[in-house]
Amino acid sequence: MRWLAIICGIAAAVSVVAYLFVDQTRPDLPPLLPHSRKVAPVDGGQSRHWWLNARDLLVLNPPNATRPGFNRIPLDKGEGTRLTAISTLFEASAGVADSVRISPTGKWVLWTARDNSIHVATVDGSKHYRVPQTGPTYNVWNNDESGWYVLKPANDIIDHVERHDLSAPMKTARWAPLAQPIPHDPRHVMMDCIGITDDSKFVVALLQYNARLGFLADFGVIPLVANPATVNHIQLQAPYVARTGDLTTAVGAYKVVWRLDIVLPRPQTLHDLGLQGSPQPSVGLWVVDRQTNQTVPLGYVDVLSHNPGDGPHDIRIAPDGSRVSFIYRNAIYTVPAT
Repeated sequence: MRWLAIICGIAAAVSVVAYLFVDQTRPDLPPLLPHSRKVAPVDGGQSRHWWLNARDLLVLNPPNATRPGFNRIPLDKGEGTRLTAISTLFEASAGVADSVRISPTGKWVLWTARDNSIHVATVDGSKHYRVPQTGPTYNVWNNDESGWYVLKPANDIIDHVERHDLSAPMKTARWAPLAQPIPHDPRHVMMDCIGITDDSKFVVALLQYNARLGFLADFGVIPLVANPATVNHIQLQAPYVARTGDLTTAVGAYKVVWRLDIVLPRPQTLHDLGLQGSPQPSVGLWVVDRQTNQTVPLGYVDVLSHNPGDGPHDIRIAPDGSRVSFIYRNAIYTVPAT
């Protein structure tokens, strides 16, 4: 029995050594960049972009950029056209880049200003409305592009929405309660990714880490009725082992793009044992269809520093769900989503 215990101990030690020193050195995913297409350069990490349609991107560069303001970039050309009128409107209003929302057909652009007012303009700048607000808001377009919903935080929750129509944008066309209040907690609730389904239900993702299940998103599908029993919850487990990351959704909120910060088991274990410094992460991208549960791994990129934000960021998905775009090292890339 003593020899058996010794043999088992040696086997266990060999297993630990194999785990620490023979374990994989790269994520078991395809590299992202070889099958991605570089569309156009952008100016620094402050640039943002959105899909106008399946063929054109809208890029917003900072004021000190070579081509500041809004630029329309066709995927098949890579050279953009500066949209002078809407760029002037955005700059004059002190617009907030992260608040920009594109209407479903790409005809209208909505944003909030530093004074919390909501601005709505056509892409060509020929029409423009300013809707005053007394506090911060989150805005979600109707799927039929007739207007948008305004969500206003109050006492750390959002418990109702106001609808505004483009026919009379200054008026509140409808006030409606949410079946379940949305916590106003940007650390865990993906406030910028609130979507809406075809039947006008709000889709809100709550990110959480569970010691047993790992990193996951709890999607609340919330109708506009005062009845908590009508809320549906859908949990999506992250498609890879990760403790941090984020996600974005397509129009209709059915397709989800995960961006996960990956640290492989070996460097993480060595770090936890005090045998090496902070492990160097990679960033991986996946597309998940909430309706079919189909998961498509897009690939990974090694991050050159210990800051995961140095990897692909500003992740977007085309309105038809066909391609995913991201900014990486001062350029926009797209990659097939299927």
